[in-house]
Amino acid sequence: MKKKGSRAESASARIDRRIEELGDWRGKTLARVRRIVKQADPGIVEEWKWKGTPCFSHEGLVCIADAFKSVVKVTFARGASLKDPSGLFNAMLDGASWRAIDIREGEPIDEAALKKLIGQAVALNLASDEKKQRKPGPRAIPIPPDLTTALREEDVLADWESLPPGKRLYLLKWIGQAVHEATRAKRVARAVEEAHQRREKRVDRL
Repeated sequence: MKKKGSRAESASARIDRRIEELGDWRGKTLARVRRIVKQADPGIVEEWKWKGTPCFSHEGLVCIADAFKSVVKVTFARGASLKDPSGLFNAMLDGASWRAIDIREGEPIDEAALKKLIGQAVALNLASDEKKQRKPGPRAIPIPPDLTTALREEDVLADWESLPPGKRLYLLKWIGQAVHEATRAKRVARAVEEAHQRREKRVDRL
């Protein structure tokens, strides 16, 4: 049998228990807000954070909903970036990012407007996630033939490939910038030496 507050207890179960423990109008309001959030976006994931706070996420935090002495507060992590034509936000209005809705006993909830805010927040998270995925990584530079030959002759090609990408990119650019053949040969030798040092470090760790 699961103990209350145990790590094995799911976030959803903890939110259920939180609503049950409240028992009054705050519990009913929290349950209703929870239902609205999940209806607005079926992809919402329920989480339990900060030692007892119901959170709702989809590719990042969407909002927090919890009960206090006189209000049920719905807080949006990126509320300042959302359009709120219905004027639901009535708390934390001076924050750089966060915005909140304080719901007091007996006050109506504009479900349609709240669902639109949820939809906007999710769309904003998804757009941010897509930008991260599209962000290009370091531009690949092919290994020049002379360096490939030198690495193979020293049997350190695999060690070269185990170097951090940034290190390899720097050395390849450095070699490519050499104007004279003698300078290039020295830089190729230096790159091979880096591969040897990489092998020695790997051996030391064994």
